[in-house]
Amino acid sequence: MNPMNVLYVEDNPMDADLTARELSRSAPHITLTIVGTLQEARARLAQTQGPPYDLVLADRQLPDGDGLSLLSQIREQHPSTATIIVTGSGDEEYVVSALKAGADDYVVKHGDYLARLPNILEAALDNHRRAITRRQRPLRVLYAEHNLADIDLTRRHLAHHAPYIHLEVVHTALDTLHRLPPDGPEHDIDVLLADLRLPGMNGLELLKEIREARRLDLPVVLVTGRGDEETALLALRLGATDYLPKLPNYLNRLPVVLENAFHRVELAREREALRASEELFRTLAAMTAGAIFVYQGERFVYGNPAIEALTGYPREELRTMRFWDLVHPDFRDLVRERGLARQRGEPVLDRYELKIVRKDGAERWIDLTAGPITWQGRPAAIGTAFDITERKQMEEQLERVISELTRSNAELERFAYVASHDLQEPLRMVASFVQLLAERYRGRLDADADDFIGYAVEGAQRMQQLILDLLAFSRVDMSIRPFEPTDCEEVLAYVERSLGGEIAETAAQIIHDPLPTVLADRAQLVQLFSHLIFNALKFRSAAAPIVHIRAVRRPATGPQPARAATSQAADQPPTEWLFSVADNGIGIEPQYHEYIFNAFRRLHTRRHYPGTGIGLAICKKIVERHGGRIWVESEPGKGSTFYFTLPAAP
Repeated sequence: MNPMNVLYVEDNPMDADLTARELSRSAPHITLTIVGTLQEARARLAQTQGPPYDLVLADRQLPDGDGLSLLSQIREQHPSTATIIVTGSGDEEYVVSALKAGADDYVVKHGDYLARLPNILEAALDNHRRAITRRQRPLRVLYAEHNLADIDLTRRHLAHHAPYIHLEVVHTALDTLHRLPPDGPEHDIDVLLADLRLPGMNGLELLKEIREARRLDLPVVLVTGRGDEETALLALRLGATDYLPKLPNYLNRLPVVLENAFHRVELAREREALRASEELFRTLAAMTAGAIFVYQGERFVYGNPAIEALTGYPREELRTMRFWDLVHPDFRDLVRERGLARQRGEPVLDRYELKIVRKDGAERWIDLTAGPITWQGRPAAIGTAFDITERKQMEEQLERVISELTRSNAELERFAYVASHDLQEPLRMVASFVQLLAERYRGRLDADADDFIGYAVEGAQRMQQLILDLLAFSRVDMSIRPFEPTDCEEVLAYVERSLGGEIAETAAQIIHDPLPTVLADRAQLVQLFSHLIFNALKFRSAAAPIVHIRAVRRPATGPQPARAATSQAADQPPTEWLFSVADNGIGIEPQYHEYIFNAFRRLHTRRHYPGTGIGLAICKKIVERHGGRIWVESEPGKGSTFYFTLPAAP
């Protein structure tokens, strides 16, 4: 709460002492200065030393006069100071007089008024400051008056004493209706000030037209003569906001009456908006599947119907409980720490997940969102809670499955690596002795023996190649090399040198557009380009091979791996490079476009196209390790284009 400096004008020592004690206990931010007479109050207000008074709380009956007599002085000399009149009874005429004289509120010394006093002081000061802020813009008044002398006097008085009031004059009721909008709340007039005795159509008829035909909620103040009090009261019943008799000092009261009329209607509009907002809130709260609740001082003070289904407690019983009573013991330390951190002013997450215990003892996970509000004038917190127990159970089950799959995949990768590595030695020995047999005994045995030896040599060589390819396949995910900016131009040049013999033998042309730098494992990028270009040379048509490599930057189209996401600026969307490797080879039938990326899958016999069928599987694994994807577009006889994506480098 912001500090408030209050001057209390009260001649009854007991009332003054009780008020001081109550404010000291319940509102320590309010500093109270007590004086017993109007003379002392005026002296205090005239002091220039010390902080100014934010509010004057004045008793009605004082030894040297009425508390109302202070109001005019405060309004003229201390316009930023709010005022409240304290009365011993609810005299309605006096209260109306006080409000018309400029008091921001009144207090009747009855019942629990001292307990309500802090809120009354806060509201009065807030309303007064809002009124000051409003006065910084013009108060637009439409003045319906046929008497030219009254018009001139009113103009002069307002120009001198209330220059923020802008007066627009019309002379008849018909002129007034033409000036006002036909219907609706939008208009450029703040208050209508109308004389009761207008020519043609009198003020009451004008008022009836405005309220019943036009349905405008414009503030209307009627100016009446001396003997028109009964007519004025009838006008109030018809919807006038206020009336002002043309008494000798009526012009002095006019600014206050106009301001109060405007403020009263604005307040009514705000109350109606608040009522509609509360009705909407209660409707939405009743319809929503999530629990909505308000707790104040750790106690529930409001809950929607869904909170009963969530907790198992009736709302009446919840109001006798603390929020703490629902929290699962495992999460109480978390809730306690966050509460203490919020009290210390530290930033605290407003949304988190925790467990509660229902009335029947069942444990439920909830997604809780909480934030501060003011509830019935006091600080409170509002929360929404959704039952996420099923989601948490599915997450736990998914985590177990992922953990099991991760373990299983790791074991399979280790098995493949160990198996392929350990098989090389005995296979190398078999291959060596079979080759030795071929060298020593070829032609010395019969033709069948030579064929058998040839088959054995070929089988051993194919087995060695299979093991080497399996080893390469298993090593893709086992690589520990970090991703680094890698120049694709340099990688392609290296691949062309490595495949120099095959390129020369097939008279191939390797063409490429400018290639980018990407975030990658360089050795695996070499493997990727090598396999794709070698396949283009291998599966060539009758014409000399032409391989064209392109790259286009574009927004990322899929989830990015953590290592790739760091390459983008925090305020920039992630981007990727789309590579294409196009050839003029024999092409691939559409039904095999996904099949060829599986390990050891071949579309041709080894006699026509030798190999193990693992190259494209390695390509797929490399691209996926980099957070991209790979696919092919091809038709038989029209060549193939292999596409793959890689994250852009910073």
